[in-house]
Amino acid sequence: MVKLFQNDIQYQYPWSTTTIGFWRKYPNPYATHVLSIDTLSRSVDPQTGVLRTERLIKARQGVPMLGVSEDAWVREIVWVDPIAKITSMVSINLSLSEYVQCIELISYTPALGDPNATLFTQRAHISSPPSGLPPYAASSGPGQPLSKSMSRILRKVGGKLESSSVERFALNAGTGKMGFEGVLKEVEERLKREGQVFPGEEH
Repeated sequence: MVKLFQNDIQYQYPWSTTTIGFWRKYPNPYATHVLSIDTLSRSVDPQTGVLRTERLIKARQGVPMLGVSEDAWVREIVWVDPIAKITSMVSINLSLSEYVQCIELISYTPALGDPNATLFTQRAHISSPPSGLPPYAASSGPGQPLSKSMSRILRKVGGKLESSSVERFALNAGTGKMGFEGVLKEVEERLKREGQVFPGEEH
């Protein structure tokens, strides 16, 4: 089973400001769970001008039901298309992936009809056990399939893990917005001080 978390926010800042802010999002007072971000690779497509960046994020995020509160790792890939004005990201958890798999999709695009606003869309696909994998164990012993009762228990536990993960996303969404708003305000103020204005945008 897969649960979906959806979140849409309109920031009152141009796409260029929002994209700059994305790279400066951490650290901020509302995201103390993010411990480090390491850039693994970065390249620009000479034909399209699209910037591709792959990063490894270390965060303090556990699964409450499992009693786990350890450092977790997330792989993230970001694409910035300066022509189409699209910043998109996909991430997947590397830690605890045998229990819960979370694929997160994020995009920043100019708001329809307002070049000085940016639409943020977030979708998280959460599954437990991970899609396409057996429920934690292929069998209950050598050559023995899982019993029906054990399968029911694992499905029940998996459903609760999915629900708790969705609840965590919803909780983080509110604090994440406050933190990012603060970052965007700092970016805008700096751009104004430096007199930087991007084509088609007003600050």
